[in-house]
Amino acid sequence: KDYQLKSLYNITAEQYNQMLEAQNCVCAICKNTESTKNYKLHVDHDHQSGKVRGLLCGKCNRMIGLANDNNEILEKASTYLKLKG
Repeated sequence: KDYQLKSLYNITAEQYNQMLEAQNCVCAICKNTESTKNYKLHVDHDHQSGKVRGLLCGKCNRMIGLANDNNEILEKASTYLKLKG
């Protein structure tokens, strides 16, 4: 795990655990817990700069990825849900 974190995101397992603790072991977006069926939160990072932003559950991580990290798309989706909800 430490090798994977270091090679993919340039963080250590200790840094991951510090982030996890700072987030109270929940997804930074939806606040779901990280411990379900041995599941760990994903490291969210900017694909262009490589900067680590936080830890996300799989669904929130995929949502951001599918929106190509584009704030405008995510804001439009939020507006759509508010209008159509």
